[in-house]
This record gives sequence, C-alpha cells and structure tokens, in this order.
Amino acid sequence: MVTWQSTLEANLAADGDDPAARWVQLATVGLDGAPAVRTVVYRGRFGEGLLFTSDTRAAKLRHIAHEPRVELAWYFAATRQQLRIAGKMEAVVGDTPDPAKRRRRAEVWKTLSGEVRAGFVGGPPGRPLDEPGLGGSTPPADGAPPLTFALLVLWPERVDHVELKPSPHQRTLHAVDAAGRWHARAVHP
Repeated sequence: MVTWQSTLEANLAADGDDPAARWVQLATVGLDGAPAVRTVVYRGRFGEGLLFTSDTRAAKLRHIAHEPRVELAWYFAATRQQLRIAGKMEAVVGDTPDPAKRRRRAEVWKTLSGEVRAGFVGGPPGRPLDEPGLGGSTPPADGAPPLTFALLVLWPERVDHVELKPSPHQRTLHAVDAAGRWHARAVHP
C-alpha cells in the first residue's frame, strides 16, 4: 500500500513550482480552549517530522507549549487530494538541547529570503505598528538565526488522505502504533 509520505512527495512534485502547494492550514488550541487556525509554509523534513517556521513571540508558540497536539489540512489543487495530518508539534529554538535539531534550525534559516528573515527582527506579531520601541531591526550579521526564530516540527501520528479525483472518492486513514510502525486502512469517504 502507498505510504502517506510518498503521497505527500508525489503531490508536492505534481504541483511543481506553485508556491501554494507548500501553504498549509495549521490548527492549534488556544489558551482559552478555542481553536485557532492560520496558514504556515512547509519548509521540508527532519526525519519523520514536517518542518514549518514561526516567530517565538507569536501566539501559536504559546498554544503549542500549552497543548502540543495540532492538526493541519493540506490541499493539492493539481491532484485534488487532501491530507489532514495530526500529531504533536515541537518548537526548536536557540537553546534546544538537541544539537541535530539546532543544526536543522540554522539550515532552514539560511534558506529563507531576506524579506522573510526581516520579519523575525521587527516588532512582535500582533502588536500595533505605531507602538513606541517596536521598530524593525536587521538579522544578526553572522548569519545565525535570531532568538525570535523557531523551527516547528510536526511529528505525525495520524494522516487522513482523501482523493477527490476518482469517482467514487477514495479515503485512507494512516496511523502510527506504539512501536512506531505505520498502518493504513481504506475507509468510506
């Protein structure tokens, strides 16, 4: 049976250079228990983990610290397929103990455009633009990520894959067991 990982890679390849193929809707649980959803950009893999980025001052970091279980919805227009991926999200920041994760954080930072990097050294997300003392700055000269840069790693535990092109639609549920093995099951759409 086809794995969800190969399905993801095939869908990314089918959408070619379309940047929208990397835009994903990420849902977290707010501190008040309410759902919060926003679009994030897929930045690659770290082993089994899916990578995204965030400003450490953003609300989503507080949400993830409070409740690391998240879900994302990823729709691929070229193939008319959707992947809903649920799991635990981890924030990798400057003082993360694992050197491999810190290294991957620095690698992803280097791939970002200057415009995206500049967003991590401006005022805190959500604060008024005219608030005193919150003017922009420049990224560190040594090329290292600023403390405000977080690499988000989603460690998938469940994937719901729906193919909308065939008639009837096809749906497969993938889940990881306690031993870390993935199992897939075709279900009614």
